[in-house]
Amino acid sequence: SLETGKMLIEQLEVVTLPATKSSELPVRKYARMNEIPVHGWPHLVPYGHFDVGIIVSFGSLLSDLLIQQFPYGVLNLHPSLLPRWRGPAPIFHTLIHGDQVTGVTIMQIRPTRFDVGPIVMQQECAVPPRCTADKLGAILAETGAEMVK
Repeated sequence: SLETGKMLIEQLEVVTLPATKSSELPVRKYARMNEIPVHGWPHLVPYGHFDVGIIVSFGSLLSDLLIQQFPYGVLNLHPSLLPRWRGPAPIFHTLIHGDQVTGVTIMQIRPTRFDVGPIVMQQECAVPPRCTADKLGAILAETGAEMVK
């Protein structure tokens, strides 16, 4: 809550891709376990129903119509220090190229291209020696979650 006692987040819902026949996506499983409403992609809500949208590891362009449904826009948590490794697979590119430092970027989404909106915030993270993609992904996920708070 804010200092005023008002709730910072009044409503939280998740939109994700549908589960496959072989497995359920971790975000869908987490949302269900924590009783957070889950919707399948694509999902449109009335303008102003939510103040801001947040996307993470989402490989689809969002339409201008969808972005405009959120009065404060849509933010993307990207697991790199943009503009480096803009686009897909930034964690793999970080490791393949031997980067010793990476990080998380929070940026505003634009409708026609990936990872090109204004940067809101960035935080650096050291890449541990002999780090795996799974381990680095977990580090960057924790960092991104803290940044959103």
